[in-house]
Amino acid sequence: MIVQFTVDGEQVEVDVDDPRATLLDVLRGQVGVTSVKDGCSPQGQCGCCTVLVDGAPGWRV
Repeated sequence: MIVQFTVDGEQVEVDVDDPRATLLDVLRGQVGVTSVKDGCSPQGQCGCCTVLVDGAPGWRV
């Protein structure tokens, strides 16, 4: 499945072939954004996996 989105102002297009892939997997593995981390998976309490969606924090990957 081809997915298109904007990362840091740049349009990206990735081919996500694993239906179990998370946003974290795609950002780190295919886009190269390593600032997002898997700190306390699966709790999502520490904030390392938080990304901004439409300028607002709160999406935990």
